[in-house]
Amino acid sequence: MGERNGGTAAARLQLVLEEEELPPCLERIREILGDDRSATKKVLPCGRSPLHVACDNPFIEKQVFDFLISEWPESVRLEHFDEDDPDIDLPIHVACYSGCSTAIIRALAEQYPESLKKPTTESSFTPLHLAALCTKRSLETIQFLAQQCPESVRARDRDGDLPLHDALRALRFGSEEPAPTTTELVKLEEPASTTADIVELLVDSFPESLMMRGDMERLPIHVACDRGAPLEVLKLVALGSRLRSLERPNTRIK
Repeated sequence: MGERNGGTAAARLQLVLEEEELPPCLERIREILGDDRSATKKVLPCGRSPLHVACDNPFIEKQVFDFLISEWPESVRLEHFDEDDPDIDLPIHVACYSGCSTAIIRALAEQYPESLKKPTTESSFTPLHLAALCTKRSLETIQFLAQQCPESVRARDRDGDLPLHDALRALRFGSEEPAPTTTELVKLEEPASTTADIVELLVDSFPESLMMRGDMERLPIHVACDRGAPLEVLKLVALGSRLRSLERPNTRIK
């Protein structure tokens, strides 16, 4: 387990890993560290591991992640407690919510396969829940998580929501969160996928989710309407719900 490090190298490493306007490359990280790489194996002044900080910046190239993991392999299992957010998050939780590329999330999962089914402590978000909630979410990432951990498609968070509910909750159309700018999309290795593609993937993976109620007893169609979903998404959840109802002879369609 790493130790808390308030040294200059650690402080510089933290600042560089947090930069989004000029994301650090591996050469820059090595230049900052010099011959002393001890800062990569210790908790930074912010209280997080270098890997946690990197996972919170979706613009960092994968080579930096590979380097940080190789320097401190155990950090993929390190839980971080944030006073502002009482969840205890693994690096993969942070990466899924911040919008890191599928390649990075895959690398984290390969180092710690069990993390794919680990929920956060407070909100019970699995990596799939967090990827579905991310405003820079990727269809490829959600597909990877659903395939590698099929049970996560059926997992409920603290409020009773499935990943499908959360994917609809995160719709930009009714959200206060601004859509990514063109510059942000260019920086990402994978542009944000359409909501319809993501919803269709989650529905195909677990069709019964269309008839399952989550927070405030709402069905996915209720969440979609509340978030101002486009017609394409409404058709997926509304027509799907109706078809599921017709399969049950004792179900009355209201």
